[in-house]
Amino acid sequence: MAPPETSPSGSTAASLARAVARWGVAGALAALTFELVLRPIYSIHMASDPELGAIVAPGSTVRWGIEGWGTSRWAARGIRVEAADPSRPSVLVLGDSQTESLMVDDAEVFTTLAERRLQKAKPAARVLNAGKSSHSVADYVALAPRYQAAFAPKWVVVQVRDSDFGSDAFHENKRHFERTASGVAVVDVPEPTRGRLGSLAWAARQRSSLFGYSVVRFGKFRAAAAQDAPLFHASQAKHDEAPTGEAAELASEFPLDAELDLLVKAWDGRVTILYLPELDPKHPDRVSSIGGWLAARCRSQGVSFVTLADAFGGMLARGRSPYGFANTHFNEGHMNAEGQAATADLLAAELERLGVP
Repeated sequence: MAPPETSPSGSTAASLARAVARWGVAGALAALTFELVLRPIYSIHMASDPELGAIVAPGSTVRWGIEGWGTSRWAARGIRVEAADPSRPSVLVLGDSQTESLMVDDAEVFTTLAERRLQKAKPAARVLNAGKSSHSVADYVALAPRYQAAFAPKWVVVQVRDSDFGSDAFHENKRHFERTASGVAVVDVPEPTRGRLGSLAWAARQRSSLFGYSVVRFGKFRAAAAQDAPLFHASQAKHDEAPTGEAAELASEFPLDAELDLLVKAWDGRVTILYLPELDPKHPDRVSSIGGWLAARCRSQGVSFVTLADAFGGMLARGRSPYGFANTHFNEGHMNAEGQAATADLLAAELERLGVP
């Protein structure tokens, strides 16, 4: 008996199904391979704290090879490498991703190094690293009561950059300042509620290094694309740039004096401002308008002030910069190990001068 004939359409459908199956298996194996390869390079797990919002999950280890190559361990309340002796007084260090410093190991981050230097002379305060990416001056004001209740710090160090004042502190999509009839107030924006799709994406990001890494890289791509001049409109983009210089920047719409005053008041004056300026290798002594204003304002108000610019000369003499890594670019991005060490020395010297326990 002859076998039944197979129609051309049936044969094509079967071949297509086999091809799809092969590609599906190949895709799954490729994804699994990338997942295993990426886990030692990129691994971070987040959690939601009822008081502080999204933080690195307590008890977790972060591996960060996107920029630099750092491994960090995190304790409760978003604190990095919390000291084992809670009876010691604490110095709380707040800041953005420059303080969070996922790019370097725990032993290299400036908070760890500053604590070690302070302990050389006598038993000293533990230095708590509460850095969190994307934070600004508005966050450090709004979160002050919560951090005070959690840690009762004897002193507070607030790391800032030019971008942490003004526009970033007034960004309406996150915790921000706004003008009021009586001056300036802080608006504590709650975390957005995730829908079903958002919750699934959040869960996938916590479980998969491949998915999380892809989200981070896509975010960096979007940020870089947003900074590029529009195609064929370079002359127009240049024309639209805001004027530079101290007069233009300090006469902007942002009440910088009020922002700083709120920050100092939130911590009852027990604060050191740690300023991380950009480094211009050709003009290392050049000070931005924000940096000049900040130094002068702190000096006039008697606020403790430290600037990494004090280390620029020595680093450039050695052909080095506090920013950039072997897998990124010289003098760009976050602080490297040398920048961390220089920051630790400057900060520890200031805390010793102040007699902080």
